[in-house]
Amino acid sequence: MDTDRGPRPDMELEPVPLDEPALDSNGDGDGAMPAPESPGKGPAILVAFVALSIVAMLLIGVLPRLVQNKALAESVREEKTTKPEVILTKPHWVPEPAISLPGNIQAIKDTSIYARTTGYINKLFVDIGSRVRAGEVLAVLESPDTDQQVYQAVAQTAQAQATVGQSRAQVAQQQATVAQNVADVSRQRASLQQARAQLDGAVAALAQAQAQERSAEAQLAHTEQTVFQARATLAQAQAGVDLAQLSYNRYATLLKSGYGDLQDVDTAEETLKTDQAQVKSAQAGVTSAEADVRASQQAVAAANAAVHTAETNVESARQNVKANADLLTATQATVKSAQASVAASVETVHANQAAVVSNVHNTQRLDLFRKFEKIVAPFTGVITARNVDVGTLITAGASPNAASGTTADASVISSTPQTGLFGIARTDIVRIQVNVPQTYVPALKQGSTGSVVVREFPGRVFTGNVALRSGALDVVSRTQLIEVHIPNPTGELVPGMYAEVKLEAMHPPMMLHVAGTAVVVDANGTRVATVAPDNTIHFVKVVIGRDLGREVEIMQGLTGNERLVNNPSDTLREGVKVQVVKPTGGGEHRRGGSSA
Repeated sequence: MDTDRGPRPDMELEPVPLDEPALDSNGDGDGAMPAPESPGKGPAILVAFVALSIVAMLLIGVLPRLVQNKALAESVREEKTTKPEVILTKPHWVPEPAISLPGNIQAIKDTSIYARTTGYINKLFVDIGSRVRAGEVLAVLESPDTDQQVYQAVAQTAQAQATVGQSRAQVAQQQATVAQNVADVSRQRASLQQARAQLDGAVAALAQAQAQERSAEAQLAHTEQTVFQARATLAQAQAGVDLAQLSYNRYATLLKSGYGDLQDVDTAEETLKTDQAQVKSAQAGVTSAEADVRASQQAVAAANAAVHTAETNVESARQNVKANADLLTATQATVKSAQASVAASVETVHANQAAVVSNVHNTQRLDLFRKFEKIVAPFTGVITARNVDVGTLITAGASPNAASGTTADASVISSTPQTGLFGIARTDIVRIQVNVPQTYVPALKQGSTGSVVVREFPGRVFTGNVALRSGALDVVSRTQLIEVHIPNPTGELVPGMYAEVKLEAMHPPMMLHVAGTAVVVDANGTRVATVAPDNTIHFVKVVIGRDLGREVEIMQGLTGNERLVNNPSDTLREGVKVQVVKPTGGGEHRRGGSSA
């Protein structure tokens, strides 16, 4: 029997068979017995021997196992009725201490000074370590090319100004031509008005002549009618004469024959004479009417001639009006052409004036470049580098080493910076840029205090303030860049030094800490075992932050009012009731592998 292993709670007792075969004397267990020698005593001895064997087996094997199974069952019942004992611990809120971050000391202002004009170094007034004030001359360049360009620009400006005067004179001349053409247009308009007036007079005369022609034609028709009437009257009078002659001849014949009366003859004769007088009167009327007709015909001919003359005058006046209108249009076109020439000349004047302005600005620019022959300090500070010497060729905006093709002498010239003519830095205030973790970002404000420690100054602490902070966090490191400004009136802090910045938040954030032994990290994640008011176990997943040694920072999952199991055992399960006990001493020990 294996007595080293404890009994399993779910183990059942196996019944011991009573009909097991007895062991033989050789121990092979086949139950074979030697045949009895005596037929009378053999069965009794065999039965007695079997009974003794069975009793011996019960006493040796079965009874100890029964005792052990009973003890195991009692142990299982006691295990099921006993609650696990746990020791509690509570989370607590702790204000975040100041954070120390590494950084490099930098000057508040640091720049390289380049030349804005091309030339040779003529004079040097400073060297590395020289303290200069803003506007102080550091070096003087000699730039003959720039001087010649200034002289050339001045000459070009004078030439452009002369061109402007010439173009203005041309504009004045063209404006005089325009004025003369405008006067011609006015005179031509007057001539056109006069020709139109003459045309109107000719048209009126034509109308009058046509009216006289119509009157003469009407008079001619009237006289012709009068002639017709006079001729009719003459014919009638001639008929009366003929009738009166016949009557007279008849009465005279009768009188000669003696059948007539003298009185009748006299009457007939008088009638004949009267009719003859009427004929003569009618003939005179016809002659007068015919003369009137001839006079009317002459008047009609004269009226026709006057109408023809008036029509000729109207056509001539129309041609004169058309000629004057064409001449006026041509004169107006000449005026427009002259005005366009004036506008073009004015634009030429403007272009020449723009050229003058351009040349003036170019002269000012070159003169400004000539003023840049003096290299001055942009601000008050200390010279940190000198990369040139007297005679060095300087190209505008380029590094002197690149321009001259030489390397600066490290024994004379500072190695930082290696670009530009000079390096200058303002060190009365220095700055340190550090990346602050996201946890501290809400607690840092403008003006928060920062303590700076430099190893080269043991025991000294330099105090600064948070002056600048970026408006966003770095998405990779989850940090925010801030800048701490530190007064440095004596210049002890040199740019480039390594320093540690201790930032103290104006309103420190509160962080939740728990004992490291309360955290369980297993296949289910990072958890803590909480004890509910009814003393049941509940596991809560948490997100941990920094590992502070004996304690761990909790970022998510707890409120701070929970009761946590300190150093929970692996046998604890969700919903198990436990018994809370007080620690017996010796302190709390952190379980291996329980921290993040």
